[in-house]
Amino acid sequence: MRIIRSLFAPALIVLLAACGTSPETTQPRPALFVPPEIVSFTATPLVLPAGGGSVTLSWDVDALKISIDHGIGVVTKQTSVTVNLTQSTIFKLTATNRTVTNSAWVSVIVEITPIFVNPLTGNDTNAGTDAAPFKTLAKALSVARSGQVVNLQDGTYSRSSGENFDTFVPDGVTVQAVNSGRAVLVGNVNSVGLQFAGSGIARGLTLKSFEIGITTRHGVQTLSNLTLTQNLNGVDVVGTAQTSVERSSINANQEAGIVMDEANNTLHFTDGTISGNNYGIAMTNGGNLVVYNSNLNNNAMSGIQAGNSYANPPVQVLIRLRNTQIINNGTGITLLPSLGVLDLGKAWDLGGNTFQGNTLSGIYARGHDFQPVQAVGNTWNPYTQGADAFGHYTASQSVSGAVSGLNYTLESSGIQF
Repeated sequence: MRIIRSLFAPALIVLLAACGTSPETTQPRPALFVPPEIVSFTATPLVLPAGGGSVTLSWDVDALKISIDHGIGVVTKQTSVTVNLTQSTIFKLTATNRTVTNSAWVSVIVEITPIFVNPLTGNDTNAGTDAAPFKTLAKALSVARSGQVVNLQDGTYSRSSGENFDTFVPDGVTVQAVNSGRAVLVGNVNSVGLQFAGSGIARGLTLKSFEIGITTRHGVQTLSNLTLTQNLNGVDVVGTAQTSVERSSINANQEAGIVMDEANNTLHFTDGTISGNNYGIAMTNGGNLVVYNSNLNNNAMSGIQAGNSYANPPVQVLIRLRNTQIINNGTGITLLPSLGVLDLGKAWDLGGNTFQGNTLSGIYARGHDFQPVQAVGNTWNPYTQGADAFGHYTASQSVSGAVSGLNYTLESSGIQF
């Protein structure tokens, strides 16, 4: 064995040397298999004025191949490039070493000139600036693009002022009053005030005398500081819209303050009032409703009506109320046959709602398949159906089976206080 080792040892040393290694050391991996290093990727300037301009992209990258998207292409032998932009853009730099890649991004914002409309002094042949406003909202919406704000000066926007209320609000556009409450949109029974086909914002407007004040269809909408009155319906939430209504007054509409038409839409109503309508909120085909810090008062039929007696299978309904006044309606909350959850408060998350003065009942659950109603920490009509002098129920008290009264009427499911 000693002879064999002495014969083969020199050959082994020569072989290892030829391979560039030794029993004691290991060489680094070839550079083309090392992840590329992106030290920096910047844009100058980061913000361009309205209308756009030129921007210089610069980078410090160690890689075999470098490329940038948006048509710039391969820039391996360069360290900067200048491009012209007319809209906000996110650039992606891709660095490659054979099959190993690394990426970096930089965002350049192009400011968008706001649009101004004045129904008294404007002209639709103007530029739509503060000094030279358009006359109609319809004209402004026809040229607005995502990220742009349409500012409505004081005045009445109606058919007589040249309005056409068949124009959709483009995706990502904001429509707002310059002075909250003083831009008034007036329609008729065959028109819709604002139609959101996608995401958008409405702020500080008054809408009256429309068939529907505002329709939301898809995307995410924020409607704030609005007044919707004397319409057939105030707001119609359809499709897959995710709509938030904040600090708004929805009153004296002939049918419903808000209609939710689909099971896949969501409405958050916060810090507002829905009063004097036939129905406050009508969830005809289900949906997800959240109401916080609001007042649903004096609605003739019901503050909230959810479900559909004719739907098969039953519609899905999720309702959550906190710190809300449900007072002096025909019925506070009416649950028609449906599936879902009515969450009015839990032991670890008290409701803080008030159900008083409703003509038929605070809650009327008619033949539904809801889970037992969670109603912990609310105020009801005092001395009624076991409530004490303050309108409160004993903690952990529950009722099940058919029962009727001014605080709650149940045909099947129970209620947990």
